[in-house]
Amino acid sequence: VNKRISSFNLGLSTSAEFGSTKDSLTSVGNNLFKLNPYIRLQANGVKINAGINFVQEFGAFSSSRIFPSVTADFTLIPEYLQIFGEVKGDVNRNSLKQFTDENPFLNSNINIKNSIEKLSISGGIKGTGGPGFGYKARFYSKKIEDMPLFVNNFSQFNKFDVIYDFGSMKLIGLEGELSVQVSDALKWTGKVNFDDYSPASETQSWFKPLLRVSSDLWFNVTKELTLTGSVIIQDDSKAKVYTSAPANPYFIPDPNQESVVTVKGFVDLGAGANYKINNKFSAFAKVNNLLNSSYSRYLYYETIGLNVFGGISYSF
Repeated sequence: VNKRISSFNLGLSTSAEFGSTKDSLTSVGNNLFKLNPYIRLQANGVKINAGINFVQEFGAFSSSRIFPSVTADFTLIPEYLQIFGEVKGDVNRNSLKQFTDENPFLNSNINIKNSIEKLSISGGIKGTGGPGFGYKARFYSKKIEDMPLFVNNFSQFNKFDVIYDFGSMKLIGLEGELSVQVSDALKWTGKVNFDDYSPASETQSWFKPLLRVSSDLWFNVTKELTLTGSVIIQDDSKAKVYTSAPANPYFIPDPNQESVVTVKGFVDLGAGANYKINNKFSAFAKVNNLLNSSYSRYLYYETIGLNVFGGISYSF
C-alpha cells in the first residue's frame, strides 16, 4: 500500500514467514508476521524512509516486538558518490535449512529459536569510479540477542549442536566491496569483512573469524567458453570442546567444563571452466584448493586437498 503526497510517500508493507522443524524428539513451529508502516521523502538527491517494524512471532514461541526502521541515502555526486545510513531492528528467523547450509555436519534434534536484532546501526559510501568500476564501504554495529553458534557435541564430537549466546552479543564490523568490468569479456569482484564479536555469555564467538576475504574472476574466451577463478581467505576462529557433559537444557556456559581450540585460518584458490554446448546443455569443470593445503572450516573436518569435479547441466 502506497500513497504519494507531494514529495512524500505514505506506505505500509507486510510479510509473513512460515516454517516447522520435525525430528525424532522435537517438533517446532516457527512463524513470523511483519508489519512496516512508513513515510518516505524523495527529492533532490535525498531519500529518507522512516517507520517502524512490528514483528509478531507465533508457533513454539509467541511474542510481539516493535523496532525502528529508518534508512537514508544522500547523493553527493550523481552516479559517483552516495552516502547511506540505516537504523533498524528485527527478528531473524532461524531454521534448520539455514543452519545446515552453513554447517552440514549438524547433530539431530537441534534447538531452533529466533535471534533478536535489537538495534542495528550502519552507514557508508557507495558509487562508481567510472565505467565498469563500482565500490561500496560500510560500517555496522549490532546488538543481537540469542545469537546462534555451533559447538561440537560432547559424546559425538564429529557432530555439531546449536547453542545460543545468552544475552545481547555485540558485533562491530566493516565491509568493503569492489567490482571491475574491464570489458564484456572480463570481470572481477572482491569483498572483505572484518567482524569483531563480543559475546554476552560465551567466552568466544565460536567459528566466527575476524577476517573473511573473497574474490572472483570471469573471463569469456568465446561466446561458449568461460574461465573462472576464485580466492577465499579466512582468519583463525575458535572452537569449544567440552571436557565434561554440559547442563541440559543449556543456558549459561561453565568455563570449567570447556577448553578452547584454535581452528587455523586458510587460503583457498580455485579455478573453473564452463562450456555452452547449445541452448540446453552446458559442461563444467572446477578445481578447488589449488595450493593443496590442509585446513578446516569446522573442527575435525579437514579438507581433502586439491579436488577436481565436473559435470553436465541442462536448462529447461
